Amino acid sequence: MNKAPISEIFSSIQGEGIFVGVPQIFIRFSGCNLGKCAFCDEPARRKSSKGIQEIITLIKQLSKKTRPHSISLTGGEPLLYPQFLKTLSKKLKEKGFLIYLETNGTLPENLSLVKKYTDFIAMDIKLPSSTRLRSYFIKHKKFLKIASNKKVFVKVVVTKKTNFSCFKKAIGLVKAINREIPFVIQPATKIGMVGGPDKEKILLFQSYALKFLKDIRVIPQMHKKLGVR
Repeated sequence: MNKAPISEIFSSIQGEGIFVGVPQIFIRFSGCNLGKCAFCDEPARRKSSKGIQEIITLIKQLSKKTRPHSISLTGGEPLLYPQFLKTLSKKLKEKGFLIYLETNGTLPENLSLVKKYTDFIAMDIKLPSSTRLRSYFIKHKKFLKIASNKKVFVKVVVTKKTNFSCFKKAIGLVKAINREIPFVIQPATKIGMVGGPDKEKILLFQSYALKFLKDIRVIPQMHKKLGVR
């Protein structure tokens, strides 16, 4: 694949997960294999097909204005384009950039193709009671096994509707692979009728998770709070 659909390329700070606050250059891929989660906050953007050299040129221009910690491959779902991602990541690494992959964690075979060229993996576990979509726990487990020898962390978005049994499955999944993998509880930012859980639910979830995993953090979407992209 010589081109891939890209909705935007921009500089900002990472607003989610364990690298919150670091400067990054974001490459946002269009399209998602899951459809639309209930809490999805990606507005429809005009997309255009971009080639690898065009992207690298833009990255080099942006990196002159900032000192990015890494290049965030985000979406949508970037792993929809594994061959493109593999070539792009390899070329970016050759130019000295670190690669940060943000993914919904449901395409394990595609991860196998690009893992060699990633430095950090930010993996979602999609809880069906949060997303209002079907369960992906089997795919998530395969994905995390493949990712587990990289610097990976897991993120789950929790809403008012997230149920405890669903959350427990996510904790059990991570514990079965490596209890030292950082686990981020992300309270949903209010969108329409979907809102975040109350503080009692957040603390209940964290208290339960700490019985089984070593590194549990509650981190909201900080870029939303700061009003940046």
